Amino acid sequence: MKTYSMDKIRNIALIAPHGVGKTTLADAMLHVSGTVGRRGNVDDGSSIFDYLEEEIEKKQTMSASLAWTDVSGHKVNIIDTPGVADFRGDVYASLKVIEGAVFVVKADGGYEVASDSLWRLLRANDMPCFIVVNRLDKEHADWDDSLASIRDRVGVNAVPLQLPIGDKENFKGVVDLIKMKAFVLDGGKIVEQDIPADMQDAAQEAREALMDPAAEAVDELMEKYLEELTLTNEELIQGLRTGINAGAIYPVLATAAEPGVGVGSLLRAVVELMPSPEVRTEVAGTDGDDDDQVFACSPDGDPLLYGFKKQYEAQGGDVIWVRVFSGTAKSGGRLNVMFRFAQAGSGTQHRTTRSSRSRRCSTSTTSLSAVAATCCSTSRPIAADCFMKPTSRGCGPSGRRCGRRSEPIWPVAKRSRPAMCVAIQTSLAPRG
Repeated sequence: MKTYSMDKIRNIALIAPHGVGKTTLADAMLHVSGTVGRRGNVDDGSSIFDYLEEEIEKKQTMSASLAWTDVSGHKVNIIDTPGVADFRGDVYASLKVIEGAVFVVKADGGYEVASDSLWRLLRANDMPCFIVVNRLDKEHADWDDSLASIRDRVGVNAVPLQLPIGDKENFKGVVDLIKMKAFVLDGGKIVEQDIPADMQDAAQEAREALMDPAAEAVDELMEKYLEELTLTNEELIQGLRTGINAGAIYPVLATAAEPGVGVGSLLRAVVELMPSPEVRTEVAGTDGDDDDQVFACSPDGDPLLYGFKKQYEAQGGDVIWVRVFSGTAKSGGRLNVMFRFAQAGSGTQHRTTRSSRSRRCSTSTTSLSAVAATCCSTSRPIAADCFMKPTSRGCGPSGRRCGRRSEPIWPVAKRSRPAMCVAIQTSLAPRG
């Protein structure tokens, strides 16, 4: 099975309120890149990401799901997060294991009130972001109004990376302002063409507007830009990448997920501009005495996994979604769970795409994987927000804890205090 170096991996999550076409966009990413032969559809229940019975019935994402695709020799891990506020916990969990977010806004509604809380969450986590204006092929879609609403809420740091070609039902392609080429839907395929003559001036003006923040992100580029008033494509990519990683630039892209227009350009932009896991050189945690500890992230370091999601599947039982921050974890090993103080057998590791899974022998640094885990203690179940390390120690009798109090854990996200707490406990005693 093909392996990828750290610089060839991108970990992203699609984040947006319900109803903007986020899952449809995720399905289109897999289809356009050739991972699946037929695009999944939320309406007919064939979505790669919304595969749970409740999600198919309600036609909405209720649980974060993970898939991956290969784009020009790069592995892009894609997490589709729920847009409904009731399932916001999966958004919190996903933000800890990604290096970039794709924030989706619908062209036929613009930046909505429901988008505000999600955007504040991204900024609070200093997450590098793309902003994608989706559904540009819909009846009431308006690129200019959508861009204006985004800039009104986000600020002038939101700069177009593309320009749409056509609008509403005539939306057929995008102009890439880096390559200065048009990517147009022709005969069911996206083909590269010259920029239409009537868009040449607008494209040049938009590219110059893109150069300003890119040059400001790197001192050397600013000096050259002031002297020559232009940047090469490579310099523009360098400046944008630096500005995006610093949270100073939010590129705005145009897509229509159902016909697949702009989706390929979005994936190429993710590969070129989104930070790789190399930017994360360490992760911070606290021990049982609330003392801060820092772990180094290295492919050659001690194995360290972070379990960010747990779910039950009929065929696999309890499945833990993990991010490998350091080293390599092998199938069949044991994991020391340092938050709930229990141990689990790592079972079989998978790269996941809906019900179709490819078995793996090991998971290396920066990868996102599913681990079929069997907990040794029923009184201390494995949960999300936990670090895991391979261990050779066995569990004590009756599922007694196997970790030490001083072992480090990930700090749990701060959330609002609940107004009321209710516990439901079933009784096996006979009635009467």
